[in-house]
Amino acid sequence: MKAQVSTEYLVIIGVILVVLIPLFYYAIHEANDNIRINEAGDVVNTLAQKADTVYALGKGTRDYAWVTIPTGIKNTIVSNTTLQLSFSSLGDVTAYTRVNVSGNIPSTPGTYRIVIEALDNTVFIGPVNDTTPPKIIDTAPKSKVTTTAILSATTDEAARCKYDTSDKDYTSMSTLFDGGGIGHTKLLQNLTNGNYLYYARCIDYFSNAMQSSTIINFTADLDTTLPVVTNTASNKNKTTAGYSICVTATATDNTAVDSVWAIMTTPFDSPLPTTLNYTLQDTSSCAGGISGDGKYGLDIVMQAPGIWTLNTAFANDTSGNFGFQNPYPNIKINVSANQSIGPGQGLTYIFPDVAYYFKTPNDIGFNGSDSVITLTNYLIALTDDDKNTPPSTARFYYTDVHDSYEGFIVQLNTSKDQYDYISIRIKAKDADILPYNLTVYAYKDNNNILTTNTTDFYIKEIIVPGVSRGFNEYLITNTAKAGTSQYIRLRIMPKTTILKKQAHITEIDFGVA
Repeated sequence: MKAQVSTEYLVIIGVILVVLIPLFYYAIHEANDNIRINEAGDVVNTLAQKADTVYALGKGTRDYAWVTIPTGIKNTIVSNTTLQLSFSSLGDVTAYTRVNVSGNIPSTPGTYRIVIEALDNTVFIGPVNDTTPPKIIDTAPKSKVTTTAILSATTDEAARCKYDTSDKDYTSMSTLFDGGGIGHTKLLQNLTNGNYLYYARCIDYFSNAMQSSTIINFTADLDTTLPVVTNTASNKNKTTAGYSICVTATATDNTAVDSVWAIMTTPFDSPLPTTLNYTLQDTSSCAGGISGDGKYGLDIVMQAPGIWTLNTAFANDTSGNFGFQNPYPNIKINVSANQSIGPGQGLTYIFPDVAYYFKTPNDIGFNGSDSVITLTNYLIALTDDDKNTPPSTARFYYTDVHDSYEGFIVQLNTSKDQYDYISIRIKAKDADILPYNLTVYAYKDNNNILTTNTTDFYIKEIIVPGVSRGFNEYLITNTAKAGTSQYIRLRIMPKTTILKKQAHITEIDFGVA
């Protein structure tokens, strides 16, 4: 009886196994097929995306990709806009590009490094037989550090990198960077004062090692002493708009002072600047000192009436430490309106003898010579408001795309010594933003501007026909007299804060006395 029951159990188990084993095998086979299809999809989609990218960047652009070819691939296609892997029994896996492609994808299972390179009208795709060592194309740090630094190297391909304090081959170097792609870093801590010199080498995943080292050299500077700033002062506590004051300060440090500047509160209301920074000069004549004596100064023109406040002076050293005079001296400077001569009164207004609209070429910047910027004669258009208005292309404008400026150059064919007071007057037709901030520069010769003495100019009034003449006027006496060109020649341009905004004008003239 027991033997019969045992036999029946064996028969039942056998039947179950006969059913389950094929199902189990089928499930494993299906899962394996799905993995292979997904691997094939990763291959063609990755290569298609990179092909579109390098083509968009232009001829000669090259990128690389690591891909894994699954088993069972019968053939591959790289043609026209098609990338395809064909299985013997699972069908085709395809991706499409926006550009014609050529080359080949391996069909033998394995991991391959594939190059994707933009040619004239196509993108080449194919496996790489890499025999070239990696290159270190960038390192850090490049400047001074304190007790902590991140040592880093950037390579032109995926690699592993090492460094050492002496020049050795890659295998003998002592310390491995973190990172196995193109970025390699190592945190250095507890540094002391001094110079640090390291040698770095890398090896790629084809066992190509660098045969010479790249040097990483930097200095640890543990200076934490702040510069000492004292004697912040103004030579005048009372003056008239359009005249200058001399602001001075003394700054010393245990290493070297890098820069010194004073902060002043203006009588302006927003959106005009309520505070201004003025960089003080080590060799300023108004400071009465010599280079390196710790005395700094600057002549500052008081452009508007009201109470100006010389808050304090700041300094930083070459280690990045900041110091300032504390408590703030908060020196009040009473600037009165010029009752006898000034904008709108006591001046004779004359048109320029020369007037140009200018536009700087790409990447020249604001201080390019007149000989390299584009000049268009607008004398008539800028000196006869009732009859001639400059076309819409003539404007004040700035864009940070290639750092391009547009503005106007005006000139009086007389010497600066002929006048005691000089103003500039601009009539604005429209502006995208008010106030529209400009800077007035004089010339140190007939082609190049002088950047050390400027006047800030704010367009605040716009022409309202029959209501307002719309003149905007500022005294520019000090700026004009600082110029050393043959004539009174000025370049007027927008500040970079007027980004992609524009202002059109209809008239520019001088006020003189």
